[in-house]
Amino acid sequence: MKKLTKTTKSALLKRRSYSYLKQYWQKKCRCSSSYECKQFLGRGSFGSVYFVRRKSSRNDGFPEEMAVKTAKVSKASTLKYEKQLLSNLTVSPYVIRCYGDQETGENVNENSRGAFNNGEKIYKLFLEYCSGGSLNDHIRKSVNGLLPCQVKSFTRDIVRGLVYVHSQGIVHCDIKPDNILLVPGNDHGFVAKLADFGLSKNLFFESEESPYIRGSYCYMSPEIVREGLQTFSADIWALGCMVVEMMSGKPAWGYGLGRNKLLKHIGYSSEVPEIPNNISEDAKDFVSKCLNRCDIFRWRALQLLQHPFLSEDD
Repeated sequence: MKKLTKTTKSALLKRRSYSYLKQYWQKKCRCSSSYECKQFLGRGSFGSVYFVRRKSSRNDGFPEEMAVKTAKVSKASTLKYEKQLLSNLTVSPYVIRCYGDQETGENVNENSRGAFNNGEKIYKLFLEYCSGGSLNDHIRKSVNGLLPCQVKSFTRDIVRGLVYVHSQGIVHCDIKPDNILLVPGNDHGFVAKLADFGLSKNLFFESEESPYIRGSYCYMSPEIVREGLQTFSADIWALGCMVVEMMSGKPAWGYGLGRNKLLKHIGYSSEVPEIPNNISEDAKDFVSKCLNRCDIFRWRALQLLQHPFLSEDD
């Protein structure tokens, strides 16, 4: 019998490991038999996300590729709320699409010995798969921020998404690079889409004031910290922070401040995030219109869409 080399053994182990992972993902995702779970994409407070692909060419009404968010039914309230919102946000190409939801049999949990046990039913939310990853992925891969043409293109897409979402009475409440997903499509490679609406609020039915703070600390506006006031203007402040991050490659408030110090700084100082010096005057003016500490003087999404910085002439 031919003796296996070290390289061959390593390749076999990798193949077995990948095969095991695919079986594990398939069991955890519990997709229809017509779909194969190809990749685990991530995990959040709501549950897990998987990338699935249809096995056959038969059209079952769903796209060939999807992202599937899963959670135990008892912990799926956020996903169900997100589905409810996305079902009414179907017009804009700058908002992630929802294809439906489903409650399936029994969840499968891995115990400490690697065996799978039957557990609770799970809820699945079927969403558009964004093969370009998140805006955060692209920022982290950059050295000193994205190219100016990319910043302009992504910002334009995001503002278009916000114009639509705000027109429907929805405040996103968690605008940040992780929640902007990219799909192939335009001259600069990708179209940016708003995603993750689990923390959003509908001002047609909810008060502007929140009993608890929603969102991510680095992108919170002063009025959220001080008063719990979450309006369309809060999304615009977060947009400004995100544009600074795209331009510089670093968080708008930099590094080093702990949560409590950061919130105190955002809510009660007179400062705004520093705008990079090496950007155009139009870009500086655009960011300043987003990062006004007084929410009533912040520009609205529709106004920002007309700003020279987002001009498509160049």
